Amino acid sequence: MMRPYTLKTLLILSSFWLGGCAQSTQAVEPSRTELSTETQGSKEPAKTQRSAEYISCSQKALARLDYTRCQSAELQREDVLLNQEYQSAIKRIQTFRHEDLKHMQNLWIKYRDAKCNFFYHKESGSGGQNDAMDCYIDMSQQRTDELKALF
Repeated sequence: MMRPYTLKTLLILSSFWLGGCAQSTQAVEPSRTELSTETQGSKEPAKTQRSAEYISCSQKALARLDYTRCQSAELQREDVLLNQEYQSAIKRIQTFRHEDLKHMQNLWIKYRDAKCNFFYHKESGSGGQNDAMDCYIDMSQQRTDELKALF
C-alpha cells in the first residue's frame, strides 16, 4: 500500500521542479502587484498580493503542475521576506523579549501549518494542494505585514 505524501513532502518536491518559474531569493522585496482572490473557505477575499514574478509565471502555466511551480516559487519569496522581517523584529525589541517573540512565532507556525494542511488531504487531489499552497502564501504575507506593524 502506498503511503500518501504529506503537504511538506509535496512542497519540498515541488521546489525542485521550479525550473523556468524560479527567481533568485534576494533580500529585495518583490513588488506585490495583484491582489489574491484566494479565500481558503472564507467569504471575504484575502487581502494579500502576488509578485510580478508570480503573475508572469502563472500566466504562462499550461498545466496544474506549472501553476504549482509558480506557487512554490512565490512561497519561497514570501518565506524569505517573512524571515527577514522576523530577524528585523528581533533586532528592534529588547533582548529579554527575544524568547517571547520566538515562542510566539513558533505558535504561529503551528497554527499556519494546521490551517493550511486542512485544505490539503489525500482525498482532495491536486486542487487541494494548490489551495494549501495559496494558504501558505497568504498567511506568510499576512504574518510579514503583522510583524512590521507590531515591532
